[in-house]
Amino acid sequence: MECAAAPAEGRDQVFPSDDPGGDSLRPKKSLEILLVDDDDLIRMTVGPMLEILGHKVQAVEGGQQALDLFEQGLKVDLVILDMNMPFMNGAETLQRLMLVNPDQPVLMASGYDNRDVRGLLQGNPKVGIIQKPFSLGEFQEKLVALHLLSTPR
Repeated sequence: MECAAAPAEGRDQVFPSDDPGGDSLRPKKSLEILLVDDDDLIRMTVGPMLEILGHKVQAVEGGQQALDLFEQGLKVDLVILDMNMPFMNGAETLQRLMLVNPDQPVLMASGYDNRDVRGLLQGNPKVGIIQKPFSLGEFQEKLVALHLLSTPR
């Protein structure tokens, strides 16, 4: 099975799986994930890719929409938060999100240099970084690092 993601900087990123059913990539636990990204193409590709892994994904296009959902009582296992969005960027959204839910695991996603994101990680073990484009394997590794999934055997 192969899933192609949106090209970034002139490259195609392919997410291969050695087993046709994709079972080695499926987690034992299904996560509720909120994907926050202003790019339609990212929302249309990453969401379904994560659903292939067995996760439930809700996608919104901006930080304010995400915060509104949390203020309405949304509970998710993980937020994937784009760093570079108009109106309210990922850093500002993260700050406000942590006020509403300080224990919320978040993966900051960026297609740019991670130096801007590293400062957001200090003192918050529930926040990680993932570089776009990312493979299914890289995503699984981040879930393990955030203690959302156990290490595959």
